Amino acid sequence: MHAVARLIEDVKASNSWSNGDVARRSAGAFQRGRVQQMIKDPVRRLPERTTVDGLSVALGIPGWVVVDTFIEALGLPARPNSVTVEDAIGADPQLSADSKALLRAMVSQARATAAAAEAGWDAGSRATKVDEDARYERFLGGFERFDALTERRFRQRQQDDYDAGIGRAARRGESTADKMREAADKDAERPDDPGPDDGA
Repeated sequence: MHAVARLIEDVKASNSWSNGDVARRSAGAFQRGRVQQMIKDPVRRLPERTTVDGLSVALGIPGWVVVDTFIEALGLPARPNSVTVEDAIGADPQLSADSKALLRAMVSQARATAAAAEAGWDAGSRATKVDEDARYERFLGGFERFDALTERRFRQRQQDDYDAGIGRAARRGESTADKMREAADKDAERPDDPGPDDGA
């Protein structure tokens, strides 16, 4: 069984369709006999556009899948393509139409949830950054206040030490003056010694 026949038969089996159902779903692109012919006859050339569009609609799969299937049936190298999740779901012939619709809805919901989570994470990151900045500013403010308080205390201590030093020096000066006055008073009270001529 070639690739086109497998595709048609897989989709029919997944949806419990007959050749007549496939023909009716093709929107007039081909009749029941043409469906049977595509299954039985070997593929000798690429299909016409009407056949591709008809099979795409009838089987519920993307047109590029139909083209790729014919290319495979001809034994030609497959063309490169960028496949989305929705394309992969639509291209799977073993999924029924209802299953494909359900899977597409699930993918859409998952993407919406992921987008919302990412948006929430971005907002949370911005809030965290703002909070971190605020904490840092508070830290700097506290450090500056501490530094100012320390400087004031240091200057006050210097002033206190200076005042204490002046006080000690003043007290020492007063004590020296007192001692000098005491010595002067004692000298004044001591009688004069007689000179050598006084005893003659």
